[in-house]
Amino acid sequence: MILRILKLCDKTISQMNKCIFYFACFLIYPLVFIFIYDVVNRYFLSGASIWGIELVWMLTGSSVFLGGAYVLKENGHVRADIIYQKVSARGKFVLDLIGYMVFFFPFMFFMIGSCKTALVNSYIHAESSAQTSWLPLMWPCRMVLLISMIVLLLQGAVELLRSMSAYFTPAAAIEEDEL
Repeated sequence: MILRILKLCDKTISQMNKCIFYFACFLIYPLVFIFIYDVVNRYFLSGASIWGIELVWMLTGSSVFLGGAYVLKENGHVRADIIYQKVSARGKFVLDLIGYMVFFFPFMFFMIGSCKTALVNSYIHAESSAQTSWLPLMWPCRMVLLISMIVLLLQGAVELLRSMSAYFTPAAAIEEDEL
């Protein structure tokens, strides 16, 4: 029963992160359009847009951060492979377990708390960017960052459960992808 619930949580969170990743990939299209518009406007029409560069920064940041949880699911983040590749499958799961408990979760809780505080302050004070005279509100970007951290935390929890399951269940170590 518990294993079935864990599998359902794994599948749901992983599917949600996959959808968020595809949305993040879709953000590249307006990003390219804005780049092209800005270049044509600057070099052929003798004027640069005030909002173009700042919107490019916002879209780039959003696409990178929103894709982070899916990259974690696909095991695409950088890892210190010097030790990792020399240990057994169960040793890898122990290293993952230690890494998540000692580094990942404390950092994620810190980031979520910081992002939440920044979002609330940004919204209450109607903070705007001082980078250009366009002065866009910053709370939408801060909300994207908070959402990104939350889904990354959820995917990290799924990965930790996979590690724990593989460590405590010999069959799970062989069938890692089933959970």
